[in-house]
Amino acid sequence: MTMLGRMFAHGRNINYDHGLRCFDQGLYEQAIEILQLVLDDQDDSDPLSKRLALFYIAESYSAIGMSALQTHAYVKAKDALSKALEINPHYADLRMHYGRACQKQGEFIEAQDAYLQSLKINPKFSRARFFYGVTLYEQGKREQAIREFSVAVEQEPAFQSPIYAEALSTHAQEDFNHALLLFDQTADTKVDDISYHIKLGSDYYRRGLYQESIVELERALSLNPSYADVHNLLGIALNATGQYAKAALSFGEALKINPRYVDARTNLAITLEASGKTNEAGTEFDHLLHLDPDNIVAKERRQN
Repeated sequence: MTMLGRMFAHGRNINYDHGLRCFDQGLYEQAIEILQLVLDDQDDSDPLSKRLALFYIAESYSAIGMSALQTHAYVKAKDALSKALEINPHYADLRMHYGRACQKQGEFIEAQDAYLQSLKINPKFSRARFFYGVTLYEQGKREQAIREFSVAVEQEPAFQSPIYAEALSTHAQEDFNHALLLFDQTADTKVDDISYHIKLGSDYYRRGLYQESIVELERALSLNPSYADVHNLLGIALNATGQYAKAALSFGEALKINPRYVDARTNLAITLEASGKTNEAGTEFDHLLHLDPDNIVAKERRQN
């Protein structure tokens, strides 16, 4: 809801204004109670105020549900999210969070149905798919769960974390209880946060805001260190600020993940050269020519 939409209704209804103030202050139970008066007011036929009041009632229930999920109050979370869904039944994320509340109470069939409905709304909702896989795993349908995990990881590489790798290894060792805990941790990966920080860091770099770029890329890697391209971009940003030693470490991390990452090795060689480590740089240029015989940068450096 845009600020403009909020202002169109502002001043039309005293209860709406009061309810909105409560919402803005995070007093969601009070906001629901007061905004409900707008819907129940038979003397006020203003459709915009009623529509906006209903919207903020749903948002309040959603906020209550999400807060309850975070504090493990699953009964309260399920109740609040179900009321939000009564108003907004086509929100994929609400379906997913409702499923999570059900799952945490051991209501696997209801959770499974919620995740499937979420995926029906948005087939590419990778987090809902991963949670669906966890629910299957909890019910002993492990091979089907593994297939769902694979699809989710393909759709959202942020799930490809060290915890996920450990979960697969633990599953292969048939330590299913421990594997379940690890898969559940993987499902809780803040994939949206990772993508946000990567995009913001890339945008900062393109605008020449290198220090800001470094901060955002480091935040992304703190959530999931498995992105070779993010390590590479972080190294480029560090190089741009003259932090050659840190840049070299970042390129090295990228190469640990993907030893054949030509761009990262090229950047590493150039960074070593810029920092005066000519012998180490020469070794990297030679390695580059082995990987990529037509690499222009490496050919020029080795000819000089």
